[in-house]
Amino acid sequence: SDASPAPGQWPGIYFDSMAVGAASLLDHCVVEYAGQSNLADVRVLTSSPTIQNSTIRNSSAYGIYETGGGAATIQGNAFTGNVNFDVYVSGASDSQVTGNTFANAVYFDTATGTHAVTGNTFNGYDSPTMRTRVGAHAVAGLGTNTFNGTGADSAVEVLGETLATDATWPNPGFPYVVLSSVIVAKDAATASTLTLTPGTVLKFGSGAQFHVGTTTAKGAVVAPGTSGEPITFTSSDASPAPGQW
Repeated sequence: SDASPAPGQWPGIYFDSMAVGAASLLDHCVVEYAGQSNLADVRVLTSSPTIQNSTIRNSSAYGIYETGGGAATIQGNAFTGNVNFDVYVSGASDSQVTGNTFANAVYFDTATGTHAVTGNTFNGYDSPTMRTRVGAHAVAGLGTNTFNGTGADSAVEVLGETLATDATWPNPGFPYVVLSSVIVAKDAATASTLTLTPGTVLKFGSGAQFHVGTTTAKGAVVAPGTSGEPITFTSSDASPAPGQW
């Protein structure tokens, strides 16, 4: 209601834990200038609303902030002018983020759940501090996204987990920064296979490893690099040195 709207002037829309996800819908809405106490234009707690075809902008923090194991459908929206991540998810999540246009990034803080980030357009995607982060299971779907304005600081951060189903990781044209160990393994009888696309660059943090199979479960990796497009496994340190991962 302020005569001069600015980010953070009201708390925002809050889907609380008893919100009925199947009946909760934002469609062709504009949500703006919020974030006062809920840290977002739209706050989702342990619920599963559908947020689609809407404009989510000018929050003093996040565009959408989810916690508590939700399963929101976030599709076809336009995010602009938010101070922090356009979509920030803390905790296990089955949310599907698809077909949106982002000015900032999408961030999941744990690999747990079945979250996916597919078919989106990321603009101005070249920040060392505003990088999309997903669980390893979601990397296979990243090739359906478009990343515009990429540069030296472009990367996707990957949270390690066990990959028990076959998958192919696309080469987005910039590195994956692997924050914790990725384990490719299914069970004692059958392997899961991870295929890497030529030219893919994987940068591993300290303590993160690429683990193929275990003592009790089969796994396989197919990394068919070429002389012109090698597949690179290296340190994520800004000053690479022996023994960093």
